[in-house]
Amino acid sequence: MMVTAMDTELLRTFLQVAQTGRFRVAASRLCVTQSAVSARIRLLEEEMGTRLFQRSKQGAALTVAGQRLVRHAETLLDGWNRCCQEVVLPSESGALLSVGSIDSLWTIYLMHWLASFREAVPELVIRADISSTEDLLHRIIEGQLDLVVVFETPSRPQILAVELATLPMVMVSSRRRQRVEDAMAEGYVFIDWSPTFSSIHLQHFPGDHTSHVRTSVGRVALDHILLAGGAAYFPEPMVRPSLEKRRLYRVADAPEIPRPVYALRLAQRANDDYLSKAVAHLEETVARRT
Repeated sequence: MMVTAMDTELLRTFLQVAQTGRFRVAASRLCVTQSAVSARIRLLEEEMGTRLFQRSKQGAALTVAGQRLVRHAETLLDGWNRCCQEVVLPSESGALLSVGSIDSLWTIYLMHWLASFREAVPELVIRADISSTEDLLHRIIEGQLDLVVVFETPSRPQILAVELATLPMVMVSSRRRQRVEDAMAEGYVFIDWSPTFSSIHLQHFPGDHTSHVRTSVGRVALDHILLAGGAAYFPEPMVRPSLEKRRLYRVADAPEIPRPVYALRLAQRANDDYLSKAVAHLEETVARRT
């Protein structure tokens, strides 16, 4: 499908309405009038030959066709943005490499990899993103990212996974000598590191443990605990500085949960020279820092 500048405006408008469920809110986010949003959606529906939203006093709800369009629209826009970035690369640039990671693994490994890899391959332009595991897995499968580093690997034949390391996930608390039963009952923060971690966590701690703060971002949980107190599971290297400074303490009777770290890329890119160099350099970086 040929994508034009007009198409991208229509798709961006469609996604804003889909996310907000309100033409007025979408218009505000896009800095255009509500009538302009309505006109764009009407034009897109005419081009698609079907209704994308059911309008009502409560707002705009996606039709089945609209639901199907959402991911295609995201993929098309990401491809267009990548195209715009690549065509304006300086002539001396080799290529554009898009890398994604969750925040904790960025802090532990990726920021060090980026600094040394840029020095090793100076002609390469690198785009680095931090997001949730779910979003990163979706984007690597859709080809929107070249390399992803996460605690999870999908069972998909089109994905090549390299296990980089195994990190111990440890429960830490802002309170000294706290037992796991008390940590789970008082200010426990649940971090959704990955679907597999959540499943293992439930096996260790069955029953109803109320977490008044839940997040998929490790940094959010760490900042909250350091500021307001509490307990949570973290990759040990992420909290090591706080443990050494005695701002946090290990919950001694909490089980350690080992989690493998994976580098993921598309199988069809297995022979890509820059991507292969990136993975090899990442393995070296992880080996040095583990």
